[in-house]
Amino acid sequence: MRGRIKNLFYNKSLREDKIVVFLIALISSVGLILRLYKLGQRSLWFDEADTALESINVTNFLNVMFKLYNPMVFYKIFIFYWRHVSAYINEWLLRLPSVIFAIAAILLMYKLAVLFFNDKRIGLISTFLLSVSPLHIYYSQEVVSYSFLVFIGIATVYCFVRSFNSNNIIYFSFFVALNIIGIYTHPVMWIAFFIENIVAIIKAKKSRPVLKKLILSNVIILLFCIPWLYSVFSGIDLLFKKGNFCFERTLGWRPIPTWKSIFFTVNNFALGYNAPRFLYPVSVALFLILFVRGITRAIKKENGLAILLFAVLPIFTIFTISKLTGYSYYIDRYFLPFFPFFCISVAYGIYSFNKKKTQIMILMIIIIMSAFSLNNYYRDILPCVPETECVGIVPKADIRAAAEYINASLRQEDTIYHTRRNTALPFEYYFDFYFKKLDDVFKDYPERLDNKQNILFYSSSDENTKQFLIREGVDAEGCDNTVKPYKYVSRSKELESEHIELKSDVLNNDRIWLVYSSWNFTGLNEPERYVVEWMDRNYVRESERKFKGLVVYLYRKKA
Repeated sequence: MRGRIKNLFYNKSLREDKIVVFLIALISSVGLILRLYKLGQRSLWFDEADTALESINVTNFLNVMFKLYNPMVFYKIFIFYWRHVSAYINEWLLRLPSVIFAIAAILLMYKLAVLFFNDKRIGLISTFLLSVSPLHIYYSQEVVSYSFLVFIGIATVYCFVRSFNSNNIIYFSFFVALNIIGIYTHPVMWIAFFIENIVAIIKAKKSRPVLKKLILSNVIILLFCIPWLYSVFSGIDLLFKKGNFCFERTLGWRPIPTWKSIFFTVNNFALGYNAPRFLYPVSVALFLILFVRGITRAIKKENGLAILLFAVLPIFTIFTISKLTGYSYYIDRYFLPFFPFFCISVAYGIYSFNKKKTQIMILMIIIIMSAFSLNNYYRDILPCVPETECVGIVPKADIRAAAEYINASLRQEDTIYHTRRNTALPFEYYFDFYFKKLDDVFKDYPERLDNKQNILFYSSSDENTKQFLIREGVDAEGCDNTVKPYKYVSRSKELESEHIELKSDVLNNDRIWLVYSSWNFTGLNEPERYVVEWMDRNYVRESERKFKGLVVYLYRKKA
């Protein structure tokens, strides 16, 4: 009799395991389809081109860190070697690693949620929320490190909790390695490191045997991060100078956060950047209710405090630092390593409803709202205001088509100018790594394209324009009331902005291409339009071609 009962429970558990495996496979498959759909359709934008162009091999990473004071090198090392997977590396292949890391994060999400609560249903709901998340899908289709950071954030905490539970040296080793990799990928991972230690101190009374290993792990992490710390603090004086790396240049474009910023953070966590505006209050209300409901119940569990700290503390830490220092580091994408803990809290909030019909109804509402957002995303519709509601996000321009257009008619003696940096780096990528593989237009060029293209800025004595120029890396102290574009070398090796006052005889090329655009392109708006007007006065416009997000002009010298 006992054997029959035992076999009955065993068979039931086996069936449940098979159902769980099927559901995880189904959820992951849906996530994969959503992330592969239109993966290579969009042109690379500024941040993606910067990642591809600044990718470095492992032997040069110390040189980059110490000379450019940039310790965020790990993902760029990875992309350097990934670029050599194929001789024809297009946008689809460049973005594929982000998809792979996203699916790995979805699979590991289940393991983390079950580890926290020992409940497969919470694990499945958490995995589902991450799989259909418009925010996670957005960064799963970009050549940037944020999809990787989500995976690192989950993996680091998973190994941290497992090391405490098992006192296993293997998990401690992974914990050390993942922390080092995360810190060398993005400085926000220092916050994760500090939260881990806060949780360790709280749990130390119950887990004293693992405390020595944790201390040793911290020492190893800090030792390996000495080059990171040296890179930052040896260049700290440069941050206060008016060069490419001054605070005004690197942080000045980010607005100081207000309490409304947290509202938009919750909205972006819930539905990403492309949600219709009428859904904002609905999404924030629903997800906040679920989050609070979940976290208040989770806090009573063994790992509940850890979830609360990882979900909330990074946001309020960066919010407070930005308010106190006057330099904002508050951008929603920087919180992505902690985004999974928001999903777990919301999942617990859904799970806390006893009736399955209620749970299914809530999930259906989330699916419908996510569908609205994803529909806008795939159609390149951005309803949010980039300056306040989705800071750092810009409408995607068809830079690839513009580069193809210029490439078809480019001559040896031509030069290319841009009205903003947002098009300069993608152009460099397309000409250096893309079109060079398709034709021989650059076969006689002894130098890279970044020595052939520059940026034109309009300058005046207006204080707002001065601040804008400072943020773009141009010294604006000499501005007066005259309309004077400035020539700006976009990738100066001296880390200083090189600019000269332009006169009609300064640009000696017979033919000049002008790529007119802006970070949030709306047409002929200030100050970009003054560059076009200046060119029209001093040169003859031969042609004009409009593309999504930019306009390409071809000028020649007056006879």
